[in-house]
Amino acid sequence: MRKKKFALSVLLCLVFFTNPVVAANGREVVTSIGNVSCDKWNKDLQKSEEKGSDKLFEWVAFYVNRSWILGFATGLNYMADDDLLDKLDNDVVTDWTTKFCKENPERKVTDAIANLLIKTKNIVDQERTKKSINNRRKKD
Repeated sequence: MRKKKFALSVLLCLVFFTNPVVAANGREVVTSIGNVSCDKWNKDLQKSEEKGSDKLFEWVAFYVNRSWILGFATGLNYMADDDLLDKLDNDVVTDWTTKFCKENPERKVTDAIANLLIKTKNIVDQERTKKSINNRRKKD
């Protein structure tokens, strides 16, 4: 019974969290799972932390979205010149998204991930610049 309930929850998540993007002519262009608003992220997180056997759907909903942001971050990282996720783990990415979404409930989770990777890129660039300056000083 429990396996059936879980499978049904996953199936329902895939149905309810699939958002078709519609072009100006009304035709579906791309389907995306997980690109939800920060407000929805916050609500799903809160519901997933509540106790009770009837909360399985909320827990699954949150973890579907969490998996999606981790995949999205990985995809963006793949396109970057540097490995921006090298020193980050799944919990750091999730916590960053949660913090960003609490501060910006009107934004999307994709904005949170982009923001994280931009900040990480800036840190990597600063470290590279410092290393380059130190190397030049050693040569002089």
